[in-house]
This record gives sequence, structure tokens and C-alpha cells, in this order.
Amino acid sequence: MVRALKNSIFIPLILLFSIPIFSEEYIGSFDVSKNYLAVEKNGVIEISKADGKKVLSIKGKNPKIKESVSGILYLLSENTDYKSSSVSIYKIINEKIISHEVISEGFPGYNLSSYFILSINQNPLITWVNYSEGIYSIYLFDQEQKSAYLITKSSYQLSSPKLLEDMNENIYIFWLSSTGKGDEICYTKFNYSNSIKINKLEQKFSQENVKCQDLTIIYFY
Repeated sequence: MVRALKNSIFIPLILLFSIPIFSEEYIGSFDVSKNYLAVEKNGVIEISKADGKKVLSIKGKNPKIKESVSGILYLLSENTDYKSSSVSIYKIINEKIISHEVISEGFPGYNLSSYFILSINQNPLITWVNYSEGIYSIYLFDQEQKSAYLITKSSYQLSSPKLLEDMNENIYIFWLSSTGKGDEICYTKFNYSNSIKINKLEQKFSQENVKCQDLTIIYFY
């Protein structure tokens, strides 16, 4: 059972330390995990430990970081040029990059608004928005299976996809749909057997299980 927590505050361990946060430089975005801070500065992501020690510098933006229970650090990042963009994930062990994978390879256009979680089995599950030829699409990538799945697509703007896994290992995907009538939060329950696996650029999908609500908070019981 998963419930929304109201009026609760989670303070990552790193925020308990007093460290400089690059106040004199341009910061595009940042993210924190239990022991690390990732900050985007002028197109470069700098990863630091809680004591302020710099660990790595990687070209990219919009960083997302998470630590597995075994201490593996994962970094999700985006790279953009004037005609396209990509989403990559890095696996970092003992402050060294062990692997780097461009998960949006083969998806033309712009790949952005990326987000990921570590499943109960500590497997990275990644979602992002692809925009190409006037169509917005949301994908889910299972790094363990090396497979991408098309979740939904629309001529309306889709953004901010998020993932949630409940205690029964059910995976839910949320996103914001912006239409001429306003914004809606949409979600669907992901099922490997009922979802369409992407084979190169051949894309088919079903929206039978997609639900949208004009709510800002959704409760699961």
C-alpha cells in the first residue's frame, strides 16, 4: 500500500552538511542523493560528496542521481544541440565511470524531461519525452533488459514524466498533458506483457489504460 505523505519533510544526508553550493556561478539544475550532490554549471555536471570534495565532471545538463543499496551511483543526464538532444545514464563505482549508455539512441528529434528510479531489484527504470515532427511521445527504458517501451504519444504537449513503484512491484507512470482546455495529470500502470516493445522505429501502442485527472495530488490505496 502506497499513500501520499502530507506535511512531511525528507532531508537527504547531504543537506545536513554546510558546503558551498557554487553561489557565484550559473546553476542550471541540480539533484541530490544520500551522499552526493550533482550540479549543472554551464553545460557541465559536477558531482561532489557531502564534504564538498569534487568527484567527477561530465558534460550534460538536467542531472538526476540515485544510489543503490550496494553503493553504486547512477547519473542520468541530457545533452542538447541545435537540432536534437539525447538522454544518457552513467554507472559510477568508487567514483569512477564504469559504463555510459545513450538510452535515447535511435529516437530522432528532441529527447528531454528525463527521470528515473531504481526498482525494488535496484534496476534503473528510465522515462523521458521525445518530440519529433510535431508529436510528443513518452517512453520507458528498462536498463536490465536493454528495452524501450512506448507509453503514450500525442499532438498535445506532454512533459514531466515520473515513475513510482509500489510495494507489490507495480510500476506507475505519470505525466503532464497540456491541451487547449488546460493541464491534466495523466497516469497508467505499466505492464511488460501488455506494453509494446519498441523495435527500431516501428511504433505501436494502446491508450486503453491511460487515465487523466485535473488534480495535483493522486493517492494510492
